[in-house]
Amino acid sequence: MKVLMVQTRELCYQSGSFFIQKIASGLMEKGCEVELIDLSYEDSDWDELENCVNKTYDAVIDINSKLPMLELDNGALLLDEIGAPFYQFIIDHPLFHHPSLMMPVKNAHAIGIDKTHVSFMRKYYPHYKSVDYVTMPGTKADFPVDWKNKKHEIIFSGTYESADSQMQRIMSLKEPYKSMMLELIRLEETLNLSHEDALSQIKDKYEDDFLYLMNKSYLVDKYRRNKEREEILIGLAKEGVPITVMGEGWEKSKAKGLENLTFKGPVNFNVSFNVISANKMLLDINPLFPCGIHDRVTTAFANRTVAITDMNPNADTEIKDGESAIYFDKFNLKEAAEKIMNYYEGDGKLFEITEKAYDLYEKKYSWETFWGLPGL
Repeated sequence: MKVLMVQTRELCYQSGSFFIQKIASGLMEKGCEVELIDLSYEDSDWDELENCVNKTYDAVIDINSKLPMLELDNGALLLDEIGAPFYQFIIDHPLFHHPSLMMPVKNAHAIGIDKTHVSFMRKYYPHYKSVDYVTMPGTKADFPVDWKNKKHEIIFSGTYESADSQMQRIMSLKEPYKSMMLELIRLEETLNLSHEDALSQIKDKYEDDFLYLMNKSYLVDKYRRNKEREEILIGLAKEGVPITVMGEGWEKSKAKGLENLTFKGPVNFNVSFNVISANKMLLDINPLFPCGIHDRVTTAFANRTVAITDMNPNADTEIKDGESAIYFDKFNLKEAAEKIMNYYEGDGKLFEITEKAYDLYEKKYSWETFWGLPGL
């Protein structure tokens, strides 16, 4: 079996390259021949893809792909001319990738990392032959740290883009889009609605197609994502939870300078596994992923670090509160802080939690158990 893997985008902290390489390695271990083309650089030679038309592949794979939008000089879609089944992992809300998802590729398959995103794609992109749900596996550190040698710290890893700057961009838009986005924010925040549910309530006011409006209002997603991360960190810190924050952009945040928050710069994705392994507790803030498991959680499991998370327990009912993770309620940060500090100051049960989480990792969230793509 021969697989073409194309990287058309890089993701935060080079995570895209990492995932592509790990999937490629797994396929090769299964006996597949893998051809890898990296087009994520500004000066990439996209003409290289035309050479693939004359070759035979059993599958083409990409993450958040641009490939469906590529046409040949004769007007045919590149992927249709290659002819192999095309699989793309969508690891954001699908609204960001509507221009790609809407293209009528004949043999396309999507893989989402959130159950609600998978349902969305199944409903609105029926030309996809399959849409499946998967959790990206956790990755063990190159230099694992034993529990007794871990730092007794709570770390948080994530990028911050100023919510205020996103709001400024919204306010600079022409009508009717400015008013639409402000109304979406109000509905989503006051009624705790998903983006698609909020837009469904007001879409009849606008002439544009629903999916076009979803894509057009991506700033709402960015605004809410960054605002929620910022508010949760501020709220927990004010209630006494000590957190070490790693990632870009936090010098522009209102959280900067608060007691109980220590800010460090970003680390490369490959290095982050060692940082997670070196600490006892990891804070997972998962805004706008209503029913999915972030790979930082599975990586905490892999490295016997306790995951403190606001994710939906229905993402995996085997991940139980107080047994394999610590869940917190983002809508009640005072209570959440008390709960976190009970574990942090007590320390007694943390090791037991990591052991059960590691068992889950080995059972279903390691790269060895990663089922990958249907039919491969």
